[in-house]
Parts: sequence; structure tokens; C-alpha cells
Amino acid sequence: ESISAVLKPLYMRELGVRRLLSFETISSTDAAPPNAQSAFLPQVLVDVSEHLSRKLEIMNMYESELQSDFAPRSTSSIEALARYRGSMIGAKYAEAFSVIRELG
Repeated sequence: ESISAVLKPLYMRELGVRRLLSFETISSTDAAPPNAQSAFLPQVLVDVSEHLSRKLEIMNMYESELQSDFAPRSTSSIEALARYRGSMIGAKYAEAFSVIRELG
């Protein structure tokens, strides 16, 4: 929420920011009670095929966040979500984002 306050439309223009996105965090974005305001609805998908192995390598450094296989924050689940999102755009792996604000 604080980034939304900092990047009000006026400030976005001054800073040269056209689009404010939120990213999908497995086990966080799906943990909120379902309603129109909290649902994660991806509108932007980005091919991350050449970067996923590095992301998983970095995730392994965060032992307190990393979970065992088949839990939401396991490397196998992160890869599975990226593969699913990739299938939505015809890529091996992708990440999903939701548009918070976009200036024309």
C-alpha cells in the first residue's frame, strides 16, 4: 500500500513511471480470503525462461522462506507455477503481474 501512496498519478508522471504492478507470491497472494479486492488477477505475463534457474538458485539462499517439496514455497512449486504461467503465453516459464495503476 505505501508504494501506491508514493506513486500517485501526479508523482508517477514526474518520476517517469507509466505502470505500477503487483507480483504474484505463491502462498501469499492465494492466502487472502477471496473477494474482488484481494483476488490476484494477472493481466501482465512476462517470459522469464532464461532467468528461472537463477531465481531458484537465489530462493535457495532464503532458508527461512524455503519450504520442502510440494509446499507452496518450495522450488518445485515455484517452477510449477512459472511453467503454468508460461503455458498461458507460449513460453517455457513466465511470471504474472497485476496492474495496480497505468498511465496512458
